[in-house]
Amino acid sequence: MSDDVTVLQLTESELATGTIKSVSLPGDGQTTRIVQVRIPPGVQDGTLLRVPAPGGDVHFRITTIPAAPTASATPTFSAAPPPAATGFSAAPPPTYRPYSPYQPPARSRRRLVLLTGAAAAVVVVVVALITANSGGGSTDNQGSQQAAPPAPTTTTAPPESAATYQQALNGLATALTNGLTELNNAQTPQAISTAATDFGNAVQQAEGALGGVPPVDTEAANTALMSALQGLTGGDLSSVGSAASSDQVCLGPAATALLSRSDSLAQLRTAIANLTTGGLAYQFGATLPPVTQDGSRSANTGSIVAGAVHHGLGELTISNGGTADATVGLVAGGGAPVVTVYVGQGGSYTLRHIADGTYTIYVTSGADWDAGARLFSRGCQFQQFDQTMDFTTTSSQYTTYTITLTPVADGNATESGVDPGSFPH
Repeated sequence: MSDDVTVLQLTESELATGTIKSVSLPGDGQTTRIVQVRIPPGVQDGTLLRVPAPGGDVHFRITTIPAAPTASATPTFSAAPPPAATGFSAAPPPTYRPYSPYQPPARSRRRLVLLTGAAAAVVVVVVALITANSGGGSTDNQGSQQAAPPAPTTTTAPPESAATYQQALNGLATALTNGLTELNNAQTPQAISTAATDFGNAVQQAEGALGGVPPVDTEAANTALMSALQGLTGGDLSSVGSAASSDQVCLGPAATALLSRSDSLAQLRTAIANLTTGGLAYQFGATLPPVTQDGSRSANTGSIVAGAVHHGLGELTISNGGTADATVGLVAGGGAPVVTVYVGQGGSYTLRHIADGTYTIYVTSGADWDAGARLFSRGCQFQQFDQTMDFTTTSSQYTTYTITLTPVADGNATESGVDPGSFPH
């Protein structure tokens, strides 16, 4: 299948009322394909339309021009760059070939092939150039009339068999299962973005197998299924990736919960139910997540969530005047924290028995504490204090520190952001 995308320019009137456009595409060798695209009323600017055709699907991107062309104007078709990124990895830029309006030669043979599909109706004209001596409806040198070319024939592509359609559903179920697993297991915002991209790419590939002519009994259900998949790959997975990029979701279960509430998954649940119940007997081997609301888990202020304090005398008083819960970890020389303590919003706690040593202080804050991951699942922030803290004990004194997790007027400490993937927890 070709990755070329052709821009199809339409006036606002044509977008509103619908129209039919013919596009000339180069074929193999000396052949040319004429693709007649039916544009339904109400298509939006920027819509990516996939048209099934012999030799591979043809892709068109609909754009708007200010005014309709005159009756004698030639529609403009040009190569377009790949679709704008929506959260899915972009394929390498395709090689574009120039297109021109179809001008049939004076003497030619034509074979009309009529295809039907979920995206649009298409008529493909295969034009084979012939020599001056080949047959046609012209007069030879002696003035005699040669035989006319055979009449065009029209063939309708048959629907897929139930077995073929079931195989396509199996591929989609595998893509959904693998995508949901990768998304749910993500442990950082970056991993969520990557999982959303992988998920979308896999579903788009599986969607291609469903783009033919479905069995007659599945036409309505398949149309709903394709619409749901396009909403999933064209918007909702992109929204999940964007939420991760802005640290709104930080762990996989939170990203899965966000996706579970999307319109596309609601439509997908309905489409799958229609295909697997009632008069249809198709199987679907994927379980979609139920609608899940955001969690609000937390821990008690002073809870030790990692490591342990030792038998030292050092003390660290932590004041959290912010609007989010936080954890504070002490790391000595890199690696895992020696100890991490939970301090709720508005709370204060003194961590005692800190052994002598030099420590870097790491702070993360957010909502919905995941005790297993020892991270917040939403609204996460990751910082470290730029100044290290030295705890020493002598025969007459020991070290104490007081830190605030929000800026104060007389503060003398600064913080820097930390990559979530390298945050010690």
